[in-house]
Amino acid sequence: MIVAAFAAVTAIVIYALVLVRRRRGSVASRQGSAPNEAPANAALDAVRSVRFLRDIGFFADDPESPDDELARRLEQRIEDEWGAPLAELARTSPQLDVLIALQDERRSYRAPDEYFYPGEDSFLEIVERCGALEGLPRYTPLAEEWTSTDGPVEVRFSVEGRESAHTVRDPKYIDPGLFGSLNAAASGGSRRLRVSDALGMPNVVLALTDSETEALVSHRGWVFHPAAD
Repeated sequence: MIVAAFAAVTAIVIYALVLVRRRRGSVASRQGSAPNEAPANAALDAVRSVRFLRDIGFFADDPESPDDELARRLEQRIEDEWGAPLAELARTSPQLDVLIALQDERRSYRAPDEYFYPGEDSFLEIVERCGALEGLPRYTPLAEEWTSTDGPVEVRFSVEGRESAHTVRDPKYIDPGLFGSLNAAASGGSRRLRVSDALGMPNVVLALTDSETEALVSHRGWVFHPAAD
C-alpha cells in the first residue's frame, strides 16, 4: 500500500509539472507574437521587413534581387555602419524597419540630431537633403540667421518660387517642426516628409504618401512625430 501511495503521489507531481511547462510555453508563444516585440528570428523578420518596405516602394532600384538576398546584404551594411548586428540594434518592428529603410537614401534621411552651431549651416543642409528625397518638391536653402549661439535661429528657404522660414527656438537639438514647415510650404509632390523617433531622436526623415504612412502605422506599428504633420 505504501508503494502504491508513493507511486500515486509521484504521478500527480509529474502531471502538475507537465501542466506548468505547457502553460509557460503557451504564454511565451503568445508573448512572442506581439507585433512590436523584438523578433524571435532576426533573419526571418528582416526578410519580412524588406518585403513590406518593397511593397510600398522602397528599394525600387533593385527589383531583381530576392527578398532574402537583399535582406542579407542590408543586414551586413547595417552592421558595418552601426558596429553591431541588426538583431541587437532592433528591439521592435518599427526600429527594425527604420534601420532597413535608411539604407534606401532615395526615400529616407537620418538628419543630425543635436548640437548645431553658427557658421555650420547644418539646418540648410537638412533643408537641401529633404528636397532631394524622391517624390518631394525641391527645397532651396537660403540662409540661417542666428540671434545668438543659444538661438533662436531663423531658417529661410524657398520652394516652388515662394520663400518661407522656420524658427528653431533651441538649436541644441533637432527641431521636428522644421519638417512640418517644409511640408506646409509645399503644395506639390506625391509624398510628404514624415518623421520617426524610433531610434531615440526625431531625426529619421522619410518621404511617404498618405497610404504608405497608413500602411506602416497599421501593419508595422509605426508612430510618426506630430510636429512634422
